[in-house]
Amino acid sequence: MVVTLQLRQIDLQPGQCLTLREISWAEFEAILEELGEHRPARVAYYQ
Repeated sequence: MVVTLQLRQIDLQPGQCLTLREISWAEFEAILEELGEHRPARVAYYQ
């Protein structure tokens, strides 16, 4: 089963971590674009 969420539906409190698995570089860049330049969260891509 595949579930699709909009980023605005995800609410993380300070100090929490969210891991997204099996996303492409293009999907990662789309996430960064949607979050915007002045996002309160740190975002990193690993491999």
